[in-house]
Amino acid sequence: MSTVVLDHGGDAPQTRRLAALLSICTLFVLLTVSVGCSRFRSGTLGARDDLALVPRETAGIFMLNVKQARGSKLWQRLNELREKDATAKKEYQEFIAKCGIDPLQQIDSLFLALPENAQESREYALMLRGRYAPDQISACAKRVAQDSGKSLTEAEYGGIKYLSEKEQGPALAVLGKRAVVIAGPGWLKRVIDLHTGKMPVDSSARDNPQLAPLFSRTRTGDAFFWAGRTSAAVQERLRGWAPIGAAGSLQSSSGSVDIAKGVAVHADLDFANEQDAASISAAANQQLASLKQDARVQLFGLSSYLDTIRFTTAKNTVAFDLHMTDQQLDDLITRLSGILKSVGLSPGGN
Repeated sequence: MSTVVLDHGGDAPQTRRLAALLSICTLFVLLTVSVGCSRFRSGTLGARDDLALVPRETAGIFMLNVKQARGSKLWQRLNELREKDATAKKEYQEFIAKCGIDPLQQIDSLFLALPENAQESREYALMLRGRYAPDQISACAKRVAQDSGKSLTEAEYGGIKYLSEKEQGPALAVLGKRAVVIAGPGWLKRVIDLHTGKMPVDSSARDNPQLAPLFSRTRTGDAFFWAGRTSAAVQERLRGWAPIGAAGSLQSSSGSVDIAKGVAVHADLDFANEQDAASISAAANQQLASLKQDARVQLFGLSSYLDTIRFTTAKNTVAFDLHMTDQQLDDLITRLSGILKSVGLSPGGN
């Protein structure tokens, strides 16, 4: 994971409060991307299927239920913004013409699994499921590589053909009628072994005793969810993070984002002890209260949106919750778009 550095830009109290709160919110919403890193088949059941296809030592999982997200108002709004960006629209249409696949309409789920030492090992497994002929994905990969002046080599392992650019680089393989896996070289073979039955299912992440309790408490029916342990390297970085140094004792995290109606975010973060959890929650609530009084926040009419954020504790676990209705979300997007335009930026690319 790339480390986010916030420039406090001076000694203004408002700037420091904003930077501190952004640091805390970043931790709660985005941190687990660093983990050593339903209503539809692509939700809870699909996730369990995918867990059974990745190695037992998986430390973190992330799933995007695209099929569910497609029906949300937020998805429609994001598509509208993309359509307004002439360059993005043109490139996307060219991709569809080249590959014969419309990812936003045909891919139903994305499932990512990472080991604890992902940055060093370069191992991972990304599972794609959807309503397309998997061979189209392989053909698309070849065309994209060719247009980039590269070539892909086809090989076979365990009766499954796969494509890769170089021997130790990531590879792509088709698993069955609706699944495609892109993975590091070592993990690709592990996934194939689990898929073909060469390795028993108890060798998969489904039977990982550390991951199972995190997965079971996660709202896997939401559009996006994650669960995982925090690596030692990330803990070390967090210990030096001035606004929230107590975060260095973060042990694990899980959470989800629901966009069926407005947006609802829930995250549970487990710390080494109750004192650190209480310290993080108190700091977050203090910064949140201060930011509500910030003159610039009030000027732009953003104070009410901060009321949708909650930090609470239960023993050594801190919970982060954010709930916005469709109306609140629309209003916020409109306000932020206006702010960006006022400083010479346009989210639509115009």
